[in-house]
Amino acid sequence: MQAFPNEWIVYFVASDKLADVGRYADSLRAAQRVVELKPNDPRSAYSLASAYYLLARAIWVDSPKFSAIADMIPNVNPDLSKAELARVGITVETAGAQAIRWFEKALALKPNREGQELIRQSLHALYRMFPDLKT
Repeated sequence: MQAFPNEWIVYFVASDKLADVGRYADSLRAAQRVVELKPNDPRSAYSLASAYYLLARAIWVDSPKFSAIADMIPNVNPDLSKAELARVGITVETAGAQAIRWFEKALALKPNREGQELIRQSLHALYRMFPDLKT
């Protein structure tokens, strides 16, 4: 990424790939750069929202209600989310609030129909995880 500090696509792909290998804190930093480079692109907001959402899954660690859900979803590791959340230095509530904020921003930027549906599904899940954050 250092070789291409202003290439949106490099950071966009990096954020996704870093998340795939469990480096959620690094994925978040890459997604933040994605938003800096193209702040009015719904894909940028979606990327950042998704990075925060991965961190917000740390809420499932101490919740029997959500840990049962986590067990049914492939590639979900709430313990990893909790560890990465500590690396970022924010609370799970902050991660949840930021995920909601950025998914709402992505929706406001008018993504395509498929993107709108993915965002709505993510927001619905986040509102169930963090009912006090529903606007």
